[in-house]
Amino acid sequence: MTAIFGAMGIEKATFKSGVAFHRDEKNDTTLATKDVIVQQRQHTTTVTFRNEGNSERQAIEELAVPVTGYTAYKFLA
Repeated sequence: MTAIFGAMGIEKATFKSGVAFHRDEKNDTTLATKDVIVQQRQHTTTVTFRNEGNSERQAIEELAVPVTGYTAYKFLA
C-alpha cells in the first residue's frame, strides 16, 4: 500500500475508517489508528499497541523514550 501511495505522490491521507497515513521528508512512513501505530523507517519497522487501561497520552509519552543500555546492547549483539 505504501508503494502505491508513493507512486501517486500521496504524503498524507486519512481514510473514512479513521486510519491515518503519513510519509515525511525522510521517507519514514506511519500508519495510525485507534490504539495501534505502525512506523516504517529506513532501518526498522515497529508495531506499537497501546496497553489496555492506559491513556493515549501515556502511550505517546512512552514512545518518545529512546532504547538504551542493555536492550540496545542485546539488539546489536
